[in-house]
Amino acid sequence: MNRINWKSKKCRDSVFEMKLIFLIILISFQLSIIIASLAGYIGAYLLLRRVFYLERLISLLGAILFLFNSYFVTRTVVGHLGAYTFVFIPWTLYFLLIKNKKNNILHEVVFVATSSFFLTACLYSGRPQILISLLLTLIFFIFFKMIINGFKKSFFYRIGLFISIFLLLSLSKII
Repeated sequence: MNRINWKSKKCRDSVFEMKLIFLIILISFQLSIIIASLAGYIGAYLLLRRVFYLERLISLLGAILFLFNSYFVTRTVVGHLGAYTFVFIPWTLYFLLIKNKKNNILHEVVFVATSSFFLTACLYSGRPQILISLLLTLIFFIFFKMIINGFKKSFFYRIGLFISIFLLLSLSKII
């Protein structure tokens, strides 16, 4: 059985790599790709269904397109473990653009902080290509959402809070 040395630093880098301690390497890679793909699928479905209010079938088809995206699978099979943060793109957009139905400031801060945390995870993953594509996607969807809902003052506050929390969380990497 091919197991990895759990004392090496390679095993302790991320949650996705911690599974290598307990499982055979091939099974652990397959399991991590399946889990990450499902997380991206659920995030894409929720983004399309609850943020953009699309029909269930269209949301399912959009999430399936994200699920069978060749970028994520090819990068992870090759061994680029930083590509796992690609599944955070729909979750970042979801928590940034979701409408706060209760108008509670605490919920607003939690949504924006969660979105900033996902963006910071992309920065710390060591794959700046994902961060660049995520930022371009964020800018596109923010403008798209602003065109649909209008230019509301509260949305600008939300974007400012998002950028502030992201910069605060990522200071050690930026400097």
